[in-house]
Amino acid sequence: KYKIDPYVIAALIVNESTVERTAKSKGGDYGLMQVRWKVHEKAIKKQFPKVKSAKDMFDPKINIFYGTDILAYCMKKAKNSVRGGILRYSAGNAELADRVISIVNRVNKKGK
Repeated sequence: KYKIDPYVIAALIVNESTVERTAKSKGGDYGLMQVRWKVHEKAIKKQFPKVKSAKDMFDPKINIFYGTDILAYCMKKAKNSVRGGILRYSAGNAELADRVISIVNRVNKKGK
């Protein structure tokens, strides 16, 4: 649906939550993709009417879908730049963006 390299999503999940579906940050980020509930609550509830609380973000399907939706929006705002999108997604975390890009580049090289 979003035409984002699945390795980008996988690398982001590994770096954001170490693939712990119940990960929660002190800042209120939830689940695999560390979606910030306070920022996205209204939009999430609109798209997923069954979602009632932040704890529902521990559902991997909902978390990955909505996290990917947010990343796609961030990438669009960054002129379809993966790195720029990750920077927007992560509030400017350049180390995270560089790690994700590095992982994706390594994996894609091995596949060729």
